[in-house]
Amino acid sequence: MNRRSKAIFINIVLIILEIIGIIMGFIEGGVPVFKYYTQESNILCLISSIIVLFYLIKNKKYSKSVSLFRYISVVCLTITCLVVIFVLAPMYNFDYYWLLYRNSSLYLHLLCPLLSIISFLLFEDHNLKDKYDSIRGLYYTIFYAIVAILLNIIGLLEGPYPFLMIRKNGVIQSIIWLIIMIGISYLISFGLLKIKNKIGAKK
Repeated sequence: MNRRSKAIFINIVLIILEIIGIIMGFIEGGVPVFKYYTQESNILCLISSIIVLFYLIKNKKYSKSVSLFRYISVVCLTITCLVVIFVLAPMYNFDYYWLLYRNSSLYLHLLCPLLSIISFLLFEDHNLKDKYDSIRGLYYTIFYAIVAILLNIIGLLEGPYPFLMIRKNGVIQSIIWLIIMIGISYLISFGLLKIKNKIGAKK
């Protein structure tokens, strides 16, 4: 099985798992579940996987916009997975079973992020070598943060994550959290692109 065939297989599996996970998440939480970065990130991944699969089946070269969209979705899912493991789990008494393996969490927090990372890094040929691409990879994350913060400030949303609870945390703590989360997100975006280009250079 060549790299293209592996990419096709992984993306088919990824699309199936995303649909299962997103539906399960909706059943568990209803419409309010779509306020979560996790749910939105997985929807982005589902859309990008469908687009990537189309290009793979047609054996077409990815356009810059498609590559960037795929990269953004992978960055979002990587952030989701790592934040769950290293930020949220400690806040919730290290309950990794609930956060990584229970119900939709297994798909949305673990399996889909891992598969998307593997497919993107190892089997998809994207040209993302612009020095600003690592910043562009944060477009959706920054958009989500701005909207969530504004909604928290005017009282239409609480959280939905502990570090976004502006009214509860106060201004100073919120600014510290914002700096930490944006910093972590950029390191993830930069690291993914660095690894991707190093792997690509060896082929």
